[in-house]
Amino acid sequence: MEKIWIFISTLISGFLACYTDLIPALVFFIISTCLDTATSIHAQAMVKGLIFNPFKKYFWNEISSSGLRNWMKKVFWEYGVYLIISFVIDQCVLKNLTLFSTFGRELTLPVLAIYLFAFIETWSIGENIERAGGINIFKKILHLIPDKYQKIFKS
Repeated sequence: MEKIWIFISTLISGFLACYTDLIPALVFFIISTCLDTATSIHAQAMVKGLIFNPFKKYFWNEISSSGLRNWMKKVFWEYGVYLIISFVIDQCVLKNLTLFSTFGRELTLPVLAIYLFAFIETWSIGENIERAGGINIFKKILHLIPDKYQKIFKS
């Protein structure tokens, strides 16, 4: 399933990157990262049998320093390093080359990278919802793809 999600998110990222600039991509990434964090806290609380209520103290007690440290490492270290690498490749190797151009919009590597990061966070939101006992809507959407095409990604 994850291979299918990566393939589809790459296609959607390419499409969105053609029609948007860097700022909407960053906004989408920030929103998806915040939602991923909230759903992760919710999933941890549900595993312990607690009800999701951000106005209660027990909700905030679920946030641990190690969890925040892992979140900061993921967002600022891993995604940050990948984004810096994509900017360096875009500027030094590709010489700010437009990877794809359609309808007057240009696809650049950094914008595509940010959209991919946002879709990774979106997949994580679905996993957190599933861990909390809900339905992972993203997996359900991928089941709409005909089986003959799903077999391509299963190996």
